[in-house]
Amino acid sequence: MLRPLLLVARWIGLAHDLWRARVARRRSLSALVDVLQEEVHRLRKENDLLRTRLRRLPHLRRPRYRPHERLRILWHRARYGLSVRATARSFVLATQTVVNWMRAVERGNARLVRTRRPTNALPDLVGELVHLLKREWPRRGTRRVAGILARLGVTASRSSVQRTLQRPPPRPARAASSRQPGAGPLRARQPGHMWILDFTTVGGLFRSIRVGAVVDAFSRKVLAIGVVPGEPTAAFAVRLLREAVRRAGTPGWVVTDRGRQFTSRAFTRALRGRGIRRRFGAVGQSGSIALLDRFWRSIKREYARGLFLYQPPRSIERDLARYAEWFNTERPHQGLGNRTPDEIHEGGRRRPPRPPVRAALRVRYLGDDRALPILRLRAA
Repeated sequence: MLRPLLLVARWIGLAHDLWRARVARRRSLSALVDVLQEEVHRLRKENDLLRTRLRRLPHLRRPRYRPHERLRILWHRARYGLSVRATARSFVLATQTVVNWMRAVERGNARLVRTRRPTNALPDLVGELVHLLKREWPRRGTRRVAGILARLGVTASRSSVQRTLQRPPPRPARAASSRQPGAGPLRARQPGHMWILDFTTVGGLFRSIRVGAVVDAFSRKVLAIGVVPGEPTAAFAVRLLREAVRRAGTPGWVVTDRGRQFTSRAFTRALRGRGIRRRFGAVGQSGSIALLDRFWRSIKREYARGLFLYQPPRSIERDLARYAEWFNTERPHQGLGNRTPDEIHEGGRRRPPRPPVRAALRVRYLGDDRALPILRLRAA
């Protein structure tokens, strides 16, 4: 199924050579040639520098071409009539590697070489060919493109070509990001492995404040919480980080969003000075700051309501710290098997106490705050 692609590339190359020969006989192209030669000289210098840098890497550490990129390299070879050795030299490959790819095309081995989209259905191959032909000759009509495909042994009507061109062409594959090490989402494996730091706005139309917190991703324990009247700064983020480190030690990772407080030099310096690695997360994505978003929903629904926001900022911060203490020690979490964050963080298994035969419910309030009950059973 992939052989027609390479046949098209070779055919395009021959047609372009013919066209250049005809134009050169009709008129002088000296001015255009000078411009193109200068452009070619520039691109050649840039490519030489990039290849030199790539050749310095050991063979096993060089980035591998993906199967659809290998097909593009074979297309390039057929399109411009390059030898196997020239192709290997241009793309910093071993000659035998290019030979293996060509054999894979001949044998139909889709594991080594394939289109960007799978070619297990004919419309995928037709789409690749139609977009390639249209890119090379944008003035060719759909009837002409269908005729070219028929000569290559691929049956496609004019209406099929029209429908294919109405769909957007396949996007180029994104290069693997080297911004963050490791592949896949980061999962917390134990307490202190990963912390999450974020801000939220608490309040309504007439009065609102900004609250920041640091939460352990494994146990959901709130390690630090603070309040700032205006927009959070990098200094406020560093203060929360220092408070959490003082209480729970140094974590392996800290996950934040891309707010300017977290991308600032001060916060970056604070992480590097403690040997903490950083990850950027996104709202609602697994393994990101979504875990802290659930804590924000809890604090807004259960505690920070009504006249609570009309206190001085220091009083609000003191009350939120009290709520965080109650959240860690008394509030059971369904996602933690009805255990508290403190129980998970300390690594102990909670054994439910055996209720007495005759018992009465005892209720205390943390800090005399009726929104923070502490419930116990005692023998009657």
